[in-house]
Amino acid sequence: MPDIFCKWCGKSFYIKPSQVGKKKYCCFSCATNGQIKKIKIECANCGDKFYARPCEIKNGRKFCSVKCMGEYSSKHIIKEKHSQWKGGKDIRECPVCNKKFSVFKKSTVTHCSMKCYSTTHTGANSVLWKGGKIKVLCPTCGKEFLIHRAWAKKNKKSFCSRPCSAAYNISHNFNGRTSIELKIEKELIKRDIDFKKQYPIVKARTVPDFFIEPNIVIYADGDYWHRRPGTPEKDSKQNYMLTINGYKVYRFWECEINKDVGKCVDMVVQYIDDKDRV
Repeated sequence: MPDIFCKWCGKSFYIKPSQVGKKKYCCFSCATNGQIKKIKIECANCGDKFYARPCEIKNGRKFCSVKCMGEYSSKHIIKEKHSQWKGGKDIRECPVCNKKFSVFKKSTVTHCSMKCYSTTHTGANSVLWKGGKIKVLCPTCGKEFLIHRAWAKKNKKSFCSRPCSAAYNISHNFNGRTSIELKIEKELIKRDIDFKKQYPIVKARTVPDFFIEPNIVIYADGDYWHRRPGTPEKDSKQNYMLTINGYKVYRFWECEINKDVGKCVDMVVQYIDDKDRV
């Protein structure tokens, strides 16, 4: 059982653990004197009489209101007598603009404003300077851009934009191939057509299933997933972005591939032959 001291008489007494923070007096008499009976005293500021509990008087209450306490403090507890006294103000000169300004003597302020401070504490002059930015190459598009040295050390790969980052992640983190993609891939290999799988096209912000140089892209669209609400609009936007950037787009549905994959690839071969003749 914890041992505490009575708030009125100061005598130590024992209480139960469940009474910690609740019981403050050793007996009913002390509780009566400390809480119930009020005594009439005189305010130290205005001189008016007011009633206060004995425990409040014992803890140092001298004023009838907060207003009187503030007025008394502003008259008598000032400068050196104040608990937060910092030695008064001092006149200093800004090392940048030579302007004179006043600050507390214990203050560490050396400049008159943040504008002056930033002229001498930015870039290589800052205590947080980490070497500035360095030039790196984007793994997706090969563009050269600047990045903080600390960020380059933290991340193994850095990208110039979010589309480049998304295209790289899609093309390098692909976990498996669908059955219709495998059928098209097998047919392209059979026709001796060179192609690239999951090749990112940053300008159009897309990663087609197959890319045939110099400008042919092929998609194998599932009947269910590419007919869901919002997906056809997204596919149309991709087709538009690829077309205006000079790419020839082929989208084959799952039903078409399963019915006759050779007929689908014939369309691509026909376009290649027509282009070669021109």
